[in-house]
Amino acid sequence: MDLSKVVLPTFILEPRSFLDKLSDSYYHVDILSNAVQEDDAFTRMKSVVKWYLSGFYKKPKGLKKPYNPILGETFRCCWLHPNGTKTFYIAEQVSHHPPVSAFYVTNRQEGFAISASILAKSKFYGNSTSAILDGVAVLTLLPRGENYTLTIPYAHCKGILMGTLSMELGGKVYVECEKTGYRTELEFKLKPFLGGVDQINCISGRLKLGKETLATLDGYWDGVIKIKDRRTGEEQILWNPTNTIRKMRLKRLTVSIEHQGEFESEKLWQHVSAAILCDDMNTATEEKTSLEEVQRACSKERKVKCEDWFPKHFQQDLKNGQWVYKHSDLRPWDPRNDLYQYEHDYIIQTKTKHPAPIIRTASIISVELPPVNFSPCSPIIA
Repeated sequence: MDLSKVVLPTFILEPRSFLDKLSDSYYHVDILSNAVQEDDAFTRMKSVVKWYLSGFYKKPKGLKKPYNPILGETFRCCWLHPNGTKTFYIAEQVSHHPPVSAFYVTNRQEGFAISASILAKSKFYGNSTSAILDGVAVLTLLPRGENYTLTIPYAHCKGILMGTLSMELGGKVYVECEKTGYRTELEFKLKPFLGGVDQINCISGRLKLGKETLATLDGYWDGVIKIKDRRTGEEQILWNPTNTIRKMRLKRLTVSIEHQGEFESEKLWQHVSAAILCDDMNTATEEKTSLEEVQRACSKERKVKCEDWFPKHFQQDLKNGQWVYKHSDLRPWDPRNDLYQYEHDYIIQTKTKHPAPIIRTASIISVELPPVNFSPCSPIIA
């Protein structure tokens, strides 16, 4: 049974949009800054996998589902790095039936960008349900000219009708770089029927070059994950979300609600969220129903007028069907001309010293940024 069109009761909702939820993978995105600087392709792949795994341990209290975004809904935020650079995140609901969310992440100064479009699907199996995120994300390490394709595990919830409610991640995923030939295959394992506590949230994997397995991974996706080099036998901790690591999460900045547009997630759902936080489920249901009715009315009106709807910030690549940010900039950072990135009205741009970019060279990664005396103010407001 497909639950993508089923209206869920408000008491199981997390008071935030799915577009916001998708940004949870980037609180440790500074790991990618280190990946860019690694000259060894094997080590770069390990760093990319480390960042990938860093996005799973953060979970809401209890089993909650974020709001299904309405058509045209948007969300934006950024993370402040210790060195003062910012990683920007732009997301938009580009389709409602089927529900497709597109997002773009960029920090040109640190050397990376990520693009993705995700189709959210749900399957019901009686006493359990699976939330499937169908699609791929593409991470680009800009100075290296490398694209890493990533897939996402599904969330499996058990005990919906009887028993104890629980959530696990499951499925086989991969992180692959076509240019270098490295590929990491990971399996998120569901707890076996007769399994013990030590078999909850398990993950295993292999880091390969072609058909050769160079390293194996083993551990828990919400805990310690170790990697063992098959060539040397050396084993080390790849990722461990200790309290110290959690305190190093990057600070996320958002636009204050009074400066948001009517289709921005926080403002759009503000009355539903306020009611949920006050445990007023009747009001939350009324507000949620009101938003859904307006969306249905707008859809019906477009059909009557034979009007097509188009996303504001993303456009579809007709070759592969992926949704691409209209202002995507995948140029390597040029410290001789580029000053800083900034975002205004969902358009991410780069402030430069000169109006026209200077000639870029293959050695751009080795050029250091000279000190400059300025204090750029970002339009992103905490």
